[in-house]
Amino acid sequence: MFNRGQIPFDFTAQTEEPWIKLSHNQGRVETERPVRVSVDWAKLPDGVSTGTIVIRGTGWQSAKISVVANKPAEKLRRQAKGYLEADGYIAIEAAGFAQSKKSQGYEWQEIPGHGRTKSAISPYPVGDSSFLNLKDAPFVEYPITFFATGLVELQTILAPSLPFVPGRGLRYAVAIGDEEPQIIDFLTNYKDGDAEWERSVIDGVRIGRSSHRINQPGPTTLKLFMVDPGVAVQRLQIDTGGLQPSYLGPPQSPRI
Repeated sequence: MFNRGQIPFDFTAQTEEPWIKLSHNQGRVETERPVRVSVDWAKLPDGVSTGTIVIRGTGWQSAKISVVANKPAEKLRRQAKGYLEADGYIAIEAAGFAQSKKSQGYEWQEIPGHGRTKSAISPYPVGDSSFLNLKDAPFVEYPITFFATGLVELQTILAPSLPFVPGRGLRYAVAIGDEEPQIIDFLTNYKDGDAEWERSVIDGVRIGRSSHRINQPGPTTLKLFMVDPGVAVQRLQIDTGGLQPSYLGPPQSPRI
């Protein structure tokens, strides 16, 4: 809380939910006063719970702050591994894969310091081979855990490459679980100087998008396949319903 005037004031902070913990229930604000909110996981029931914090001060109306917490069922918590869904998304730095498959001399390798956050990965050595039969393609694999089901969007954050092959752009492939991999051309309809090109120059990235159906919660894998050379992937972000727009994207998801 911040004091927008010159006279200190008293406040109270209350909640009726036993699982919401407040660092202070009352106090005096001279210039500013933080009230830290945490969750008592032992008292939080399984599933999605919502609660409200009511803050009152001297001479002003109360403010209500909503709190949402999700506690997966115990069996699902025991099974969870890899990068965990939380706050409606899974975010992964591309170099954080758990295993890599090499094929025909090609493999995904990290480019340290490349990109807007940590690094990027790209197929090496640089060549002219493309893999349309994905059973033979090099890939990297990420362990992930979903706590929800339904349709999700995978955002693949890539370096803003140019379509140097006549007649098409640049392609990669992705798959979640045992689904059929999707081949994505992130330079489809590329046009030099159009609004999409301008945005890629400003942001320093292009975003490839694909939709995936999650039929049941629990641990699974995300695979990223090489299709064309010259593709550099910086991050992978799965929007399960809560991913908010931002320049750098959310922090990387916790991994267990």
